[in-house]
Amino acid sequence: GFRSFRPLAPELPEYTGPHAEIALGTTLLGRTKFDWSLLRDVQYSFEERSPYYVETGTRITITHHVIGRFDVQGTGGRQRLDYRTPVTLDSDRVDHVDIIGAGVGIHIRDNLRLGINGEYTRRTSEHLAREYERRRIFATLEYGS
Repeated sequence: GFRSFRPLAPELPEYTGPHAEIALGTTLLGRTKFDWSLLRDVQYSFEERSPYYVETGTRITITHHVIGRFDVQGTGGRQRLDYRTPVTLDSDRVDHVDIIGAGVGIHIRDNLRLGINGEYTRRTSEHLAREYERRRIFATLEYGS
């Protein structure tokens, strides 16, 4: 689609451009599932100097059936956060977020999967206070294909 974002504050720049939210998936030989997603949209920020940014990101997840009810999963992605600042302030900044993860899953029954996942996320920024690294372990419950 196409988005025309016009902030009420006149000092903030407008954003006019593409908007997308795409998800594609396929299964290879009945054992390996590929899921790909793409997102581009305006997101609100908590920063007063940069109250919004344009996020462009992609992610791929590969799930491979191992044996019986068990599978393994790997995922990776990258996001670009293009912050927009008032015209009276410094230039805009761009942050990047990289994500990589892996997990195991068990199919409790048809179309119901319980997964245990580990994920590492790293954010880089021109502003050191906005950089971070995160490691987490979490569970997912998926219903559907």
